[in-house]
Amino acid sequence: MSYPKVFNRPVKLGGHKRVINAITIQALQYDGSGKILLATGLTTPTGAGYAKGCLFIDTDAATGVKGLYENIGTTAAASFNLIGDIAASEIGLVEGSVLVGNSSAVAAALVGKTDEQILIGNGTTVVSVAVSGDITITNAGVVAIASGAIDLAMLSAGVAPSHVAKYAGKITWSGDGATLATAVAGVVAGDVVLATIQTKPTQAAYLVGVVPTTDTITIELSAANTGNDAVIAYQVLRAAA
Repeated sequence: MSYPKVFNRPVKLGGHKRVINAITIQALQYDGSGKILLATGLTTPTGAGYAKGCLFIDTDAATGVKGLYENIGTTAAASFNLIGDIAASEIGLVEGSVLVGNSSAVAAALVGKTDEQILIGNGTTVVSVAVSGDITITNAGVVAIASGAIDLAMLSAGVAPSHVAKYAGKITWSGDGATLATAVAGVVAGDVVLATIQTKPTQAAYLVGVVPTTDTITIELSAANTGNDAVIAYQVLRAAA
């Protein structure tokens, strides 16, 4: 019995040079319809005459750079895509998730759509966490500072106040006299009280004094307001702590 001879030698594809759509390529193989199946060149081809799935080898690709392309277009309008590249549209991913490298150095899905949570790095990976502490955040990105979260120690020396406003209000005169003591809960003797006449009295008078004591503000006019029509506006300041 005789066996056919087997020639285990490389086949050299010489091909021939063609210019398609102003791009020069070396056509190496054709299909039965005369469409190019394999080509090489310096510029990624475009135009007609390339079979669907045609392979193009970019012989000018730099070291470490991929150079094999596939025609994912049509025979009438080639569109060569770099083999090995993945378009975002080709990745299956649940809505609201992102791809994050995991401890095995491969991509893994991370759910990033949890309501009112943020994505943040923790020194090892990216995690989705709820904002906590002195601020809150909505899913519209609106941030709010919690009441009482800022104290004097947090302010720089340039803006730190010596006093802060504690109370404010208006006092309508009563008692027909020149002096009126009014209860204002929380006031202490060490406070500073600023006062002004908002509605002047029928009897010509001006402020003579404003004295804070425990839970009380005492106002003195230069003359008795027998018409009881004066209105005194006040603001209580207290040393910042």
